[in-house]
Amino acid sequence: TAMQVEAWRGAMAPLLTELLVGWWQQVYASPASGTFKILVAEVRNFPEIAEFYVRNVIEPGSALIGGIVQRGIASGEFRAVDVESAVHSLVLPMVMLCVHKHGLAACSTHQIDGQRFIAEHVGLVVQGLRAAAATPPRRSRT
Repeated sequence: TAMQVEAWRGAMAPLLTELLVGWWQQVYASPASGTFKILVAEVRNFPEIAEFYVRNVIEPGSALIGGIVQRGIASGEFRAVDVESAVHSLVLPMVMLCVHKHGLAACSTHQIDGQRFIAEHVGLVVQGLRAAAATPPRRSRT
């Protein structure tokens, strides 16, 4: 995937959307989505696993997504934002969606359509990154 991102020559929003929606929908639909619940609950008891996960999953994934956001900022497609915060805004709700699936949703009638949530969430954040999405000035009440 890193090679695809590096070779990409178009706008960053479609790349970011395609990459994140495709990957997270695949993860959410698989049994692997349960690993997030285990990690959240047990990572402090297994620091070696935490170190491995950070080094091999979090850091490369964050670098890949952050690189896309940074390229979008550099091209003027995205507004200037803190890249690390933007990555967290894109990824952490997905992690919680997986935790919810294997936690509360397993014993509740309150279900979330994960596939739809993923697409909507990524769309909302990517739209918020767009330079044209800047909030217009507020009018004063007189």
